[in-house]
Amino acid sequence: MDKSRIEKLREENRRLMKRKKWEINELFKECLQNLRYARIIEDDTENQQVLDFIFKERGHFGGIDKDLCSAIKLNVDTSYYIVWDNAELPVVQSRGENILKCLDDVLAVSFETYIVPEHFSAVIHSDDYGRISIWERA
Repeated sequence: MDKSRIEKLREENRRLMKRKKWEINELFKECLQNLRYARIIEDDTENQQVLDFIFKERGHFGGIDKDLCSAIKLNVDTSYYIVWDNAELPVVQSRGENILKCLDDVLAVSFETYIVPEHFSAVIHSDDYGRISIWERA
């Protein structure tokens, strides 16, 4: 068996192991079901782009703290990335309409949740105390 074939098999095995971890997370599975349509982002480059935006670019934004989840205003026609602080979970993309319908499920998946519009104009962050912070381009 040649080295490229072995490497392909290893990569496929890594993907399968990741999926197994997702499948045993009941809150994540329930969230995906309730979102109805959600795209799991498996492309490492796209994942890294979203994570870089959240954790590197956030400093260029003005922050607003909100106390209520009702402060989250999402455009129903815009697509958003959802990122949880659990590194075993994938980044998920869904429309604002779907996220709003099951926001409690989205926020319950992990202690901290980040929601980013597809055009990278803001970051909505919910922490483990139920506080909402919104960073928007200044």
